[in-house]
Amino acid sequence: MTATHTSKILIIDSDQNDVEILRSILEDRYSVTVAGAGAEACIASINKTEPDAVIIDPIMEDINIETVCSLIKSLKPTSYIIFLSGDTNLTGQIIAYELGADDFISKPFNPVEIDAKLKIQIENRRIQDELIDRAKSASDVAFCAVQSSGDLGIVIRFMESIGFCESYDDLGIALIEACEEYHVNPVVQIRGYQGTLNFRCAQDSLESYLLKNSGDKGRFVDGSTKLIINNSLISLLLRNMPSQTEEHYSRIKDNIAIMMNAANARTKSLGLELEVDENRESDLSETTVEAKKSMMEIMKYFHDYELGVTENITKFQNHIHNLLLALSLDNEQEEALLDSLEGFMDEINETNYIKNLIEDSFQLLIKKLDNLKSPR
Repeated sequence: MTATHTSKILIIDSDQNDVEILRSILEDRYSVTVAGAGAEACIASINKTEPDAVIIDPIMEDINIETVCSLIKSLKPTSYIIFLSGDTNLTGQIIAYELGADDFISKPFNPVEIDAKLKIQIENRRIQDELIDRAKSASDVAFCAVQSSGDLGIVIRFMESIGFCESYDDLGIALIEACEEYHVNPVVQIRGYQGTLNFRCAQDSLESYLLKNSGDKGRFVDGSTKLIINNSLISLLLRNMPSQTEEHYSRIKDNIAIMMNAANARTKSLGLELEVDENRESDLSETTVEAKKSMMEIMKYFHDYELGVTENITKFQNHIHNLLLALSLDNEQEEALLDSLEGFMDEINETNYIKNLIEDSFQLLIKKLDNLKSPR
């Protein structure tokens, strides 16, 4: 049975072996296009495909990588750009992110890593699109159902606010504030990527226990003055609910359930974003450790070189001293020879001065690398 491809991947790489490896692991799940050789063919492929993700070797000849990244982002700002490069130095990776890359993977690469990162990013984008669709759908439903009341504004404001939520704390607070506009007392539990967070109740409280274990009882758990609404990643306890016989009970229940669907989708999206950030921080930390190790080795070479030079200079001075004793030189000849020796020593001292400057620069760079990999 032929798979339905909903996401488009564009590969821009002159290494045919790498292209075939990437194509073989991705074409079963995505619609894969390989750009032709040369700048014009590359730009034409981008314009025609408008890809959801691009895998590109940034050091290809005849291609201006800054222009390519700018074109991709202008056509589709949500496109995910991976630099796949044999240039593994730290400076190259920093420049990659400045040019618009979302991720940097060095060659030789692990195909499983690329497949996993694409899966996370494309799923994240799908969730965001779903969030937008649900917000629009919820707005339409709310407009039809509660156009004579203030409920429409509550739902729309919440849908707008969760787009700006950059953490689970932001999301929990936004949901609480929206529920309070219905004059109920909410308790929220978010089961996110980094663990369980409770809002308006303690971690070891009865409310926390109820929310954690109420999912087995279904989407809605109705009580006399309480209502629990469950989603896969978020649960909500509403206290001070009106009686189920009252007309506005169903309206509150339905509208908050709509907001819960959107909040659950945003919870999943935040988890994917945190996972990607952690992976990126881990990659950067490994790179800085390797860079620091290399510089320490170079400094050791400098130190060994300095010891060797000092030893040779000492041997040379002893040799000259013995030579002066053996030669029957007059004062003028001896003074000329000593002047030459003094000039040679000045050149040696200048070399040491340059070596010290290089060593100081390395120490400063090592300090900056330590600061870079320290937790923010």
